[in-house]
Amino acid sequence: MKVKYKIQCAWLLVLSILVNVTEACWGRPSQIIGNLTNDYSLVVGSTVDLNCTLLQHKISLVNKDHKNETYFVNSTHLFFRFNNKTVEEEYIHIVDPLTARLQVPNANIEQTGKYYCNLRLPETEKSTTVCLSNIYVGYKPREVSSFSCLSKNFEKLTCCWRPPTNPVPTTYTLKSQVISGGSLLGYGKCPNTTRVNNTCCQWGVDTSPPYYRNQEQLWFTLTGHNRLGSITQNIMVDHYKFVLPDKPSQLQASEETPTNIKLNWLPPKNFATWDFQPGLVYELLYKPNNSKNETWKIIKLGKNIGTHNLMGLVPNTAYDLSVRCRSAEASGEDMWSKGVSTLARTAPDVPYYVPNMTEGSFEVQKLTDRRSITLYWKPIPEEHYNGKDFHYVIYYKPTYSLNWKRDVSEKPVKVTDIKYTFSNLNLNVAYNFKIQSANEEGVSRGMEDITVESTEN
Repeated sequence: MKVKYKIQCAWLLVLSILVNVTEACWGRPSQIIGNLTNDYSLVVGSTVDLNCTLLQHKISLVNKDHKNETYFVNSTHLFFRFNNKTVEEEYIHIVDPLTARLQVPNANIEQTGKYYCNLRLPETEKSTTVCLSNIYVGYKPREVSSFSCLSKNFEKLTCCWRPPTNPVPTTYTLKSQVISGGSLLGYGKCPNTTRVNNTCCQWGVDTSPPYYRNQEQLWFTLTGHNRLGSITQNIMVDHYKFVLPDKPSQLQASEETPTNIKLNWLPPKNFATWDFQPGLVYELLYKPNNSKNETWKIIKLGKNIGTHNLMGLVPNTAYDLSVRCRSAEASGEDMWSKGVSTLARTAPDVPYYVPNMTEGSFEVQKLTDRRSITLYWKPIPEEHYNGKDFHYVIYYKPTYSLNWKRDVSEKPVKVTDIKYTFSNLNLNVAYNFKIQSANEEGVSRGMEDITVESTEN
């Protein structure tokens, strides 16, 4: 009797499932009680197809939620969950007493995710997880629509791409042309030492394969691969359109005159010695240094220029000056280099503008036997003073006289004033007035004049 009892106990242990989860279906929180179709990928429009199979009809659960509880189960107790929702029974089919099958036809990318096979425990409201699988519903590899390259200062070439959205994990491998003696030998993989990330690749003159700087066109193959298939895309890049130079160097101003500044500069570092076939075009940007609201004026200078005489400037004015360059084959604002900058000031000169006086821009105040005459004018903007110690000079004389008298407004009139008063003038005499702008360089070449007739008693 004792021997028979030991055999029965051993048989019950074999039938019971008391296995820890060291090598079980991943995602199970406790122990192995069944299995599920492994992770896989499928094309949009196909059927999600999963088989969930129990190992035994009799299970014993030993975990924090179930303390040595034994249940008799079959495939009708199995159900599936996706996105935290129970899958409708219409998609579940009983295959045999231990297996239930989930079939979701015409799947789309929204069906990508984790599928759980769960077991309802008889005569309870409890359930436990059997297993889970990751299902990816997507596409075979597709061509990338965004592929771009940029050569920084003609030293290193970086090419990047943006893979199309695909729930199915897809890798892309970029290869570049390998040239020897002017002949194409094939294509080489992205240099491992310069790989930027999974969607970019970088070449230099010292990588293998190297950056072929003398090639007008660069050819690549981009291969996409996933569980559903692979695709190879041939790509050609117009090399010199995507060369972004560093800023020019050593910008210097010289030979400043009242209206001109001569500028000299050098190409970006190394471009003077490299054979950059298209050449570089240059632009000059300038504006007065003290003007916050004025926009930059731009002058297109042409190709491979290193000097320019900037004309038409305002005397005694500080200018912000900047020179930038771009590949002659490039287009777009983003392909201009940064600017090399300097500050220069034009030489001073006599004022070029004179106050604006219109007919009737005066006022007469009659006294007992004398009168005063006040002249009004539109002042000169400060940016046109052309030098230090700006002021106005006014000449006047009776109309019958040949001799002009001169009043310098340094003391009685500030440069911002718009009037000046002459006192103790004769009532019965007409007067001629002339006004000029002046600074420490001298008086303006032009002048404004006005005549004030005599005043009747």
